[in-house]
Amino acid sequence: MPCFSSTRGKAGYLPMGKDLRHYPRVRVELDVTADAAGRQWHGKTMDLSLRAVKVMPLSKSVSIASNRVQLWLSLPDQDAPLALTATLERMDSDGITLSFVDLGEAESRRLKNFVDRALGGEWQEVLRTLAPLRPAF
Repeated sequence: MPCFSSTRGKAGYLPMGKDLRHYPRVRVELDVTADAAGRQWHGKTMDLSLRAVKVMPLSKSVSIASNRVQLWLSLPDQDAPLALTATLERMDSDGITLSFVDLGEAESRRLKNFVDRALGGEWQEVLRTLAPLRPAF
């Protein structure tokens, strides 16, 4: 018997564990510089999507005194870091989740191009892993 959450959606109850994100995310480790209310800190991305990023700070003593954070992501195929503005969604033991706001067209395009390429690479890795499992006919 399936488990159901107590959250009621338009079509009824939603199965527990259903991913309700609107955009796919990619597991990628990029260098991040962040500035929140004049306090700078550094970290590494854990997950990245077109809407948000999860960052693991390099220092355990990071505190965010402002809801608004300026981020600079070092994309491997670009000379200049990608500058993004984000708001704090949550801080927990496994990282800081930030949602992007006020993305301009150029930033959106750079972010989308990078995420699309990274997702394509993830699928290629999955296919390489599954290739030996294919039955021989």
